[in-house]
Amino acid sequence: MGSKNAPAEGAVQLPWAVERLKDRIESLSRISKSARHELKGLTAELESEILRFLWEAAEAARIRQEKSSEEIRRLWRMVQRVRDVLRRHRLQTLQSQLAEFKELAIRDPKTRLLNHSEFMDRVGKNLVCSQPGLYVALGLLDLTDFGKVNEELGHDVGDLVIKQVAQLLVDLVRSEDRSADLVAQTEHGRFGGDEFCFFIPDLPNPGVAYQIAERFRQAVEDFEWRELNSSITRSITVDIGVVCLSVREGEAVNPSQLLKRADQLMYQAKREREPGILERLLVWRSSPNVQMQSVYLKDGQLVPVVEDDEPKAEP
Repeated sequence: MGSKNAPAEGAVQLPWAVERLKDRIESLSRISKSARHELKGLTAELESEILRFLWEAAEAARIRQEKSSEEIRRLWRMVQRVRDVLRRHRLQTLQSQLAEFKELAIRDPKTRLLNHSEFMDRVGKNLVCSQPGLYVALGLLDLTDFGKVNEELGHDVGDLVIKQVAQLLVDLVRSEDRSADLVAQTEHGRFGGDEFCFFIPDLPNPGVAYQIAERFRQAVEDFEWRELNSSITRSITVDIGVVCLSVREGEAVNPSQLLKRADQLMYQAKREREPGILERLLVWRSSPNVQMQSVYLKDGQLVPVVEDDEPKAEP
């Protein structure tokens, strides 16, 4: 009977069952001496009862333990799910923060345009994937006499003007005729102060670059600046220099070469096309405040193209 009903060796400790047994034994010990002899007859029955009690208690404990283990496992699974959610949330938060930090590192904080280093880096990458036989345009511009705006109206108003010019640049300086399969992208940047830049790839001809620059210049001039701030009573204009490069197979141009030429053209626009400068730079097309030159690459140097499309080397 003991081998059949007794709990297996190493069974779970049951302090509460032992205490209950002690209570029963104490109760039996209080039996009067005159009834002690009955105890002997009850020994076998008592033993069986005790063993049955222990077995049932052990079974109950085992069931509770299993339920407890299952509950623990359920709670653990819940904890794991919560931990996974938190981990994903933390990862997404970190990714979002990293993206924000990256944006801060590559963009001008006032206008959200690309800063100088990122703009030039992207121009270099776009030049590599630009289509031979087409043109790319790099433009540099600043606001005419912008220092007077800050002096007369204050830097807060000057900042409003800078932000609005940046928005017009993004809205208007882009190619509308690019096919969807072209890889290179239009880029816009701010180099600091009132100096902005743009890059337009895969243009069909230099005239398109000029039209885009002129459209932007006109939009700045025609903008209702008083609606932006009633204190802006003076006209706001820009000076733009644009270099338009004919892309040819196997040629690698340094973006800094294009930027330097655009800078020369922008200052030429500021000087209102002084004759000596005009002759030296061989401007392909110009108007007040916009100077553009079409070039191609020869022996690593930018060579202007005159209006009849005959290449002519610079002196």
